[in-house]
Amino acid sequence: MGQMSDNPSFGVLKRYELQLLAVFLACTGFSYIGLQWAALADVGAPIWPASGVGLAALLLGRLSLWPAIALGHLTAAILFGSRQPLWAEAVIGIGGALGAVVPVLVIRRLGGINNNLRSLTDITRFLLPGAGLGAIVSSVVVSVALWGSAGLNARSFIMAFAHITVGNFVGALTMGPLLLSWAAGFRSFPPRRLLGLGAVLLITAALAFGMFRTYDSALLSWDLLPLLVFTALAFDVRGASLTLVVVSGIAISAQSVGLGPFAVSQGPQAWQVFLLQQFIATIAVTTLVVSVVSDERRAKEAMRQSESRASAAEEQARITAEELRTVLDSVPAIIWVARDPECRQIVGNQFASQFLRVPSPSANMSKSANDAAPVAHFKVLNTQGRELTPDELPVQRAARGEVVSGYEECVLFDDGTRRDLLGGATPLYSASGEVRGAVAAFIDITERRAAEARERLLSREVDHRAKNVMAIVQAVVQLTKAEDIEGFRKAVLGRIASLARTHSLLAKNRWDGAELHKLVQDELAPYAQEQDAGGLRIQTGGPVIKLAPENAQSLALVLHELATNAVKYGALSVPSGALSVTWRVEDHAEGQRLHFRWTENGGPEAATPQRQGFGLTLIRSTAEQQLHGQLQAQWLQGGLDLAISFPHDQPSVSHVPHHPATGEGQSPAKTPRLAAPRVLVLEDETLIAMQVEQHLQDAGYDVLGPAANVAEALELLERERPDAALLDMNLRGEKSTSVADALHGLGIPFLFCTGFADTEDLPPRLQSAKSLIKPIAPQELVEALCSLLAQPEHVDP
Repeated sequence: MGQMSDNPSFGVLKRYELQLLAVFLACTGFSYIGLQWAALADVGAPIWPASGVGLAALLLGRLSLWPAIALGHLTAAILFGSRQPLWAEAVIGIGGALGAVVPVLVIRRLGGINNNLRSLTDITRFLLPGAGLGAIVSSVVVSVALWGSAGLNARSFIMAFAHITVGNFVGALTMGPLLLSWAAGFRSFPPRRLLGLGAVLLITAALAFGMFRTYDSALLSWDLLPLLVFTALAFDVRGASLTLVVVSGIAISAQSVGLGPFAVSQGPQAWQVFLLQQFIATIAVTTLVVSVVSDERRAKEAMRQSESRASAAEEQARITAEELRTVLDSVPAIIWVARDPECRQIVGNQFASQFLRVPSPSANMSKSANDAAPVAHFKVLNTQGRELTPDELPVQRAARGEVVSGYEECVLFDDGTRRDLLGGATPLYSASGEVRGAVAAFIDITERRAAEARERLLSREVDHRAKNVMAIVQAVVQLTKAEDIEGFRKAVLGRIASLARTHSLLAKNRWDGAELHKLVQDELAPYAQEQDAGGLRIQTGGPVIKLAPENAQSLALVLHELATNAVKYGALSVPSGALSVTWRVEDHAEGQRLHFRWTENGGPEAATPQRQGFGLTLIRSTAEQQLHGQLQAQWLQGGLDLAISFPHDQPSVSHVPHHPATGEGQSPAKTPRLAAPRVLVLEDETLIAMQVEQHLQDAGYDVLGPAANVAEALELLERERPDAALLDMNLRGEKSTSVADALHGLGIPFLFCTGFADTEDLPPRLQSAKSLIKPIAPQELVEALCSLLAQPEHVDP
């Protein structure tokens, strides 16, 4: 219930002076009406409306308004021309003021009332300590004043006291609820409901007018009660009080002119007035109590429904929150929620807590918190690798009103773990439109980044291998020599077919290597024939061994050249010839070594060749430079007996051929300068190295090497100083950058030769170095070296 105070509550009448004037005018008017009714009845007014006006004024406003009540009555008495002396009217006015002040003080003492009179407690306090006590207090003062001025005897004093008390009580019941309930205006009273109330008022007025103008039975006047009760039920205190005023006004007007059931009843006029007062008081109390009880029940029902809706909404909100929490904890995404604009507290979902390695989703994950120790075990970096400050983080930016989208960042943990994230953040707003926090959603794209890197690497590797194969094919074509076109075609096609078979075998194994026995079978399959005696012309034997891809490709070239030579000149060139291919693995101090042996029997008598042809050169170069092994060859009576031994598990530094042009251990600075420019060649593919060496020698250059790996190239640099260098960028898993750095330190110009279309694998210091893309045409190679050395394209030796 509302507590009353001395502060004004008259709506637009905010100033005390205006309130005082309003109360004075209202009390003057309604006191004048009461005096008029008293004159017409000749026994006193049946209702004193000014008592209700005064009580309502002090309940709505402040106690200091009481002088306006007293002055209002005194002014009305003067205007009316009262026959009482002025002092008596002044006392009567003070009695009216006391009839309002005392009840208000008592009501406040009891806890006050709600001016809307919506509860049974409110209406009870208004009726008993309000209207009832006020009527008694006022009547005592007024009766004493009349006794003092008119000299009333005891019987007349009692009758006057009773009549004035009921009149004041009825006046308070009629006017008080009307003013209190309508003080707030027409708020919360919809237009349709207001139209309904107007229709009910018209019907009630018509019925009351008919009854009090025509009926002569007092019992018939109670026929209005059902309509009054309906109004009380349908339109609360406001409708009931307005209807009550209408009915009371019509009844009093009819009574004042001698009409109505109470005016024609038997008995003295005082009795007729008492009947009218009883009627008004009865319907007033009934309608007011019914309206309040109905209001209470409606309020309780509304509260019950509101609580039911609130409970249902709360349950739905709980279910929705639970569903949302389940969804947030189930999705593989990082969700952060900042609960304040300063991001002092940031919570997340289950995935976020697991990702950041914090105890629980409710733990504070904010780096803007006063205590950021729980999240000190990681840093947040941008795509350039710079650590972001807390204010630069997406959640903090969104909490300042910025929408962040498509943002990439990296979380670097203290243990070195790095995770890449992609996502965004958006502000959260309060009901007033102010930013109250932010929400961010990120996904872990570390695996996607790794997949993209693998895809780029695979793409570059495929491009590199394709160009490398083209360069090898180009070398095969350019290095192959034959006496006629048919011989050239067969030799080239045979070598290319061997490369193709090896590539197919490696591709089947996802370039994870190839088994040696399968490699031998594929290369020798075209030459394997059964003898008449049922034996095998070609016999192979050895353990199951998987060769690395580069070793498989190199050994396949060796097998092809040996087989081709055997078919043309060796054991496979005659029907009685036989071939044995065996291999074994032995453990040595430096690691395992694979021993491969090719033994021909029954072939034409073989003699050591006077010069090395292309095939033998290719076999020796491959065995020593690419396989990093040793080769021993003997030409016996039955054919060739060849053994190759090379590392099986780890590549080792190959044998460096002796170059008699320089002495052992001489420094590059002391190497005598040759007439032709000397070019260091670093290339791990034997065929390509042989091709480059031939091109350079044909162009008049002296070749240092070719070296097949970094260690060999650096050893050559220690012994001899070249004028320039041609470096293969990728050497079977190692880069030639250390050789390039050594050349740069010595002031020796160099070119990179690569199968990659870009140089992104090079460190920044070497990004500007010139490079050639395989396969390289002879003219392109010579022109590039000439440009590098600023010399003519061809140099005479």
